[in-house]
Amino acid sequence: MPEKGGGTKEGSPQGAFKWHSIIESKDLTKSNLSLWHAKAEHCSQIMVDPTHFGTEHNPKIATKIQQEVTDLFIQRNMRWTSQMALTARTPTQVLGSSSWLGLSHDDEIVKFAFTVWSNSIFGFLTYWHQGQRQNEGRSRMQVGDLCRFIVPDFAEYTMLERARLVHHKANIEELFRLPLEEAKFCRTDNNRQKFNQLAAQLLGIPKNERDSLIADMQRDWTAETSVTGKKRTDS
Repeated sequence: MPEKGGGTKEGSPQGAFKWHSIIESKDLTKSNLSLWHAKAEHCSQIMVDPTHFGTEHNPKIATKIQQEVTDLFIQRNMRWTSQMALTARTPTQVLGSSSWLGLSHDDEIVKFAFTVWSNSIFGFLTYWHQGQRQNEGRSRMQVGDLCRFIVPDFAEYTMLERARLVHHKANIEELFRLPLEEAKFCRTDNNRQKFNQLAAQLLGIPKNERDSLIADMQRDWTAETSVTGKKRTDS
């Protein structure tokens, strides 16, 4: 991920890159691609294209940053009321931004498991609990907090074996391109339930307990003012 000062969209004299919006398909073949924007309309599914390409402004800093490309990103400022994806994948490895922190792992199965879990009610609830909740409908994490973000150990042997099985059976291309509703609507989003069920399977939750557990978690979480921006109800 670009470190602080890694670049500015409008080409400020600070930073390693001057950023340009990707407007047409040929822009996707340029160098220094970045998932810069986290706009809801761009990230309505898990698999997204980069939003910008950069031209080098400070080659010395740029060279260092160019080593940090990845294809897995997590939001630093998740808006539950308008955004759909807590983590996103890109078709190719690109740079992150101040909105998207780049993550990496050597095992694609672990990355798949984390992507599924983080976009389920299990990941939502964990991120919401650990993040700052001063603003209604939003949770924010500083980079240091994200580095300490508590997640399941998907590289642990038993969990990794379950993840391999799920990965083998799942249609990854279809799953990551499913259109999703805003996070606050997770209770009624049928496509989100696919992530919930797969995440529960990854976690080893017995099949006969999954539906009730997921329903309870979604009901309680979506009643929170810091999720919906509305006064809590008991419905």
